[in-house]
Amino acid sequence: MSLTETFAGLDRIDWAAMTHAYGSAKEVPDLLRNLVSGDSRQREIALDGMYGAVHHQGDVYACTLAAIPFLLRIAAAPGLPGRADVLRLVASIGSAEQPEQPVDRRGMRHAEAAEAVAEACPALLRLLADPEPEVRTAVSEVLPARRSDCRSIVANAS
Repeated sequence: MSLTETFAGLDRIDWAAMTHAYGSAKEVPDLLRNLVSGDSRQREIALDGMYGAVHHQGDVYACTLAAIPFLLRIAAAPGLPGRADVLRLVASIGSAEQPEQPVDRRGMRHAEAAEAVAEACPALLRLLADPEPEVRTAVSEVLPARRSDCRSIVANAS
């Protein structure tokens, strides 16, 4: 999968109309693109930005949901750098739980994030055979957190 395919549709999303922990999500496309930068420092900064704003303290925003398809495409694209880190981010997003504290959490979309990651289970399962050991390990962190349908697919595959 080329970078063009990986990020197809990214610029058609109105990211500036969405928010994250610190306001406008207009920088999310740059964060996503930098997750696969050839420069390890740029990847680290982008990953910190994703955890720090887009998935801040386990929160799930509309921009978090909009980023999931791109994160999954990155994870599935052989040869891209940073795929294991992206899978760990997907695991965190997919296993995030609705906070129980009585704080105003309007706009938090934890169940939708869990569903989006669970729906990707067939594609994620293919990564168990990825040539990169770190990717195989990281995808194994995503799968146990997912719904019973994903666990049953794993059981039937063995």
